[in-house]
Amino acid sequence: MEKKQAILPLALLLILLNFTGAFSQYRQPSLSADQKIGLGFQTAYPFFGLSIKYKIVDSFSLQSIIGILFDTKLTSLRALYHFSTTESSTAYCFGQIGQYSITGLRIDDDFDFRETTEKIFGYGFGLGLEYHFEEVNYNIPVWANIEVIYGNLNFKEVDFEAQAITIGGGLHYYF
Repeated sequence: MEKKQAILPLALLLILLNFTGAFSQYRQPSLSADQKIGLGFQTAYPFFGLSIKYKIVDSFSLQSIIGILFDTKLTSLRALYHFSTTESSTAYCFGQIGQYSITGLRIDDDFDFRETTEKIFGYGFGLGLEYHFEEVNYNIPVWANIEVIYGNLNFKEVDFEAQAITIGGGLHYYF
């Protein structure tokens, strides 16, 4: 059953990548060569954080995500390889490592619920598409992204296991 669940998000992402490439000849460049830094947010269930991206070269960038909101927290670093780029979209794959924290309930030896916070090291990898909606925000360097992510986070104390394929997204302003 898990293989069937994994095929649908991957198929949708591949269709989206093909669709954006088909219309790239009608688009104008959105980012100039000197726009290398992107500030925004990034999310992948159940984690959410502020994000900064730095384009090292056209095909490689780094991303740092720091999340301190709600009961989930993260400090994460990503390496992104951009393997297909047009003026208004870029397809990429990435690897990610980080420290993740979640606050939840656990049952102690007396069968009482206790609130506890657990921190673990986790990793993940995935595919993504970053897209500039020129029709909506022409001349404003805001890009949205959607991702399919495999993550391996195994919290033992709060009984939350995230060894699964999830969908993520984000929004970044480049300057």
